[in-house]
Amino acid sequence: MIENWGTGFHKIYYLNRENGNIDVNLSEKTGAFVITFFKKINEGTNEGTNEGINEGINEGINVLLNYIKNNPGKHTNELARSINIPEKTVERWIKELKGKSKIEYKGSKRTGGYYIV
Repeated sequence: MIENWGTGFHKIYYLNRENGNIDVNLSEKTGAFVITFFKKINEGTNEGTNEGINEGINEGINVLLNYIKNNPGKHTNELARSINIPEKTVERWIKELKGKSKIEYKGSKRTGGYYIV
């Protein structure tokens, strides 16, 4: 039964190579199995450049912003846990949102939280 769990990794690896992408990186971080995909860069296009990366980041920030809108008053650790994003990442996104005056922190350090401006 356990062998069936691992067959997906082989499919991912070979399909990724068939598409001409760089090999995936398989690693372990604090007890979790991590697969990192590297997208091939197509010359003459923005595909595979930082624009794609920024799109992913912006999408994540928008998820956070919408969560704060629908669940105001949450602390960073509560936000991270709720949207299943590492707390350090949420802290960076919050800093960016605060810099753009999209959110603000109201209340004391202990009992306050983030709100839409």
